[in-house]
Formats: sequence, C-alpha cells, structure tokens
Amino acid sequence: MPKWFARLFAVVMLLACGATAYFVYQHEKLSYAVEDARVSLETSRARERKQEYEWDQVSQAIPKAEEELSLLQPQVDDLLASLTDLRQTRTALDEANTVLTESVTHTQTQVSSLTDSLYLRMDALEEQTEDTENALTQALDQLLQRRTAPYPSIP
Repeated sequence: MPKWFARLFAVVMLLACGATAYFVYQHEKLSYAVEDARVSLETSRARERKQEYEWDQVSQAIPKAEEELSLLQPQVDDLLASLTDLRQTRTALDEANTVLTESVTHTQTQVSSLTDSLYLRMDALEEQTEDTENALTQALDQLLQRRTAPYPSIP
C-alpha cells in the first residue's frame, strides 16, 4: 500500500473519529434536552391534573357556598342595618355627651364662683360677728360699770 494512501486513510479516519465524537456530544446534548422537555411535560401534566382536581373541588363547593350565602345574607343585612343604627346611636350619644360635658363644665364654673362668693360672705359675716360681739361686750361692760358704780345720792 502506498504511503499517500495510508496518510489519506489516517486523515479520513481522524476526521471520521472527530465527526463521531462531535455527533456523540450532540446526541448526548439532545438526549439531555429531550429528557428535560419530557420531565417538564410530565410536571406540567401533573400540575394540570392537580388544577383540574382543584377546579372540580371548587366547582362542587360553589353551589354549597351559594346556598350558605343565600341563608346568611338576610342575617348579614340585619347586622348591617343594626350596625347603621348603632352608629347613629353612637353619634347621638357623642353629641349628648358633648352637651353634658359642656353643662358639667359650666356647672363646675358656677359652683366654683358660688364657693368663692360663699367664702367671701363667710369672711364678711365673721367680721360682722366680731364687730357685733365687740359692740355687745363694750355695751355690757358699760352696763356693768354703771351698775356697779355708786348711785348718785339724791339730795
């Protein structure tokens, strides 16, 4: 066999080995991509089955919930009406409380004023009482002095 043929054969074989290695690498890469896509598809299908199951559960629960809602709705309406009434009552009570607070404040001011006036009058009464007692004491002293004084002789 000629040398050039052996060399050509070696080059062709090297190219064939390189091509085989490249295709093996690409095959593995594609196999991994296919496996990844298969796993993703299975996951998506499982998720879809779960969502269908949940949808069925919700679809079955909706009529029951609507029935409960229709039973509870009058109670809710009554509670909302009573809540509105309670809010109006609270507003009225707040207004009444404000009026009463103002009245209490005014009354306390009047009581304070009257107390001050009472103390002033009591002080004035004490002064008058002292003056009256002093005047009575002086009058009694003078009366006693006249009584104990010798009577003027009658000629």
